[in-house]
Amino acid sequence: MSIFTPREHSRAALTAHVGFGLTLLVFGTTRALTDGLPSGVAFLLATLVPIVVIVVMLARSRPPSVTPWVIALVSLLFSTVRDVAWFTDLPFERDEQVAGLVLGISLAVAYTGMLAAAVVIVIPIARGDGGAIIDAAILSVSAAGLLWMLVLAPALDAQDAGGALRSLTLLAAMLVCGTTGAVARATFTARSARPTLAYLLVSALAALVATMLSATTLLAETTTGGTVTDIIWITSFLALAAAAAHPSRSELRTPGRVRAQALTVPHLVVLGLAVCSNLLFAGVLEIQGTGADPSLLIIGSLVVVPLFLVRVWQLAGLFETARADLERQAHHDDLTGLPNRRAATAHLTETVQHVEDGTLAAARVCFLDLDDFKAINDDHGHGAGDAVLAELGARLRACAQDDDFVARLGGDEFVVVHPCEDDELEALTIDRVRDVFAEPIAVQDTVVRLGVSIGSVTVTDREHLTVERVLSLADSRMYADKRRDRSAG
Repeated sequence: MSIFTPREHSRAALTAHVGFGLTLLVFGTTRALTDGLPSGVAFLLATLVPIVVIVVMLARSRPPSVTPWVIALVSLLFSTVRDVAWFTDLPFERDEQVAGLVLGISLAVAYTGMLAAAVVIVIPIARGDGGAIIDAAILSVSAAGLLWMLVLAPALDAQDAGGALRSLTLLAAMLVCGTTGAVARATFTARSARPTLAYLLVSALAALVATMLSATTLLAETTTGGTVTDIIWITSFLALAAAAAHPSRSELRTPGRVRAQALTVPHLVVLGLAVCSNLLFAGVLEIQGTGADPSLLIIGSLVVVPLFLVRVWQLAGLFETARADLERQAHHDDLTGLPNRRAATAHLTETVQHVEDGTLAAARVCFLDLDDFKAINDDHGHGAGDAVLAELGARLRACAQDDDFVARLGGDEFVVVHPCEDDELEALTIDRVRDVFAEPIAVQDTVVRLGVSIGSVTVTDREHLTVERVLSLADSRMYADKRRDRSAG
């Protein structure tokens, strides 16, 4: 639920949109048209804007989901390492190899944090998306492998990049791609949080493009990465700030639309190819004679396999949920939530067996039938009749003791099975049931009172009654009780 009034929501949303546009115009223009200190200041301020916005947001409004913003804040602090180093002219910034390694480590840590923040954000949304968000992340990570093979690896090879830098760049590319895919799917799913998610998607896409450009020119320009790259990074930072500033952030914990997504054969084939994509890419490189890329195989597996295991775990959970739902539907009445005739028959069979083998002394079976229930359907409609049955089911469940079994056999017939040892307990059981029906029931614009006829049978090891005989006796005694009530009336 939103923590903003409609007017506050509109004002905050406008502020986020205008703020994003103005800061992007100012910082982007400054970076494009100036050089030296003004350009560096613009870039550094752009990286600090989301930090300030998140801190202020957490201090003032306390969104329902705090964790992802805290993670994002820590990640942003790591992402500013290079910018602060350049701005303060630290010694390692003048060493290209060391600068590249520091940049790679800081970006990898930052991307890992952003991925963690994205995971925390999309988990509530993913619960209702049938696994599509995880599938999108897997497909996006596999696309990162293709991007690595065609663009990033050749560029780094041409610049004679070291193994550590190659691995960090590949890890960053895969994490950014996975984050982008997951957020893109979440943006489509969660309508109420769509503006914030859209800004997060813009931020992730900009970070992906900037990562590619930074990697392909990393050793040539380690200080700023080029004007275009810097402007794209500025866009990424400011979009993240707008995501934190937009009021729809309060809806991030709202589950998305519940979707039952069937795993078709084409779906499984695509998912399987995505999981095996890094092996396929390595095979292509081997066939071409360039040799398989070990970093692609190792890092790709470290990223894809956990996502795949999460997907399998989710499928197992969906299967178990579906199995439990089917089992409940098979043994419970949809209207009242009580066990149905099938469950009642199974419970009576078990009860009779326990009485026969001596593990249960006796049991009281009460067969209930409402009096004049047809009049409610005739006078008020079947909807009102269903409401009465649902209310009576709830009352019977509430008055039942721990060992009691209450079920709806169908129509206006119920059964209560109560373990008992003497007639006094039998009387108490029947009195409790009659008290349930003594209270009036509100139906639409009126109040109705219903009587109930009860047929009671005691099951002991002396009679050796079958389930069918118990139900037959209870039914006949119920009708005898109904006739007595009519004669008395």
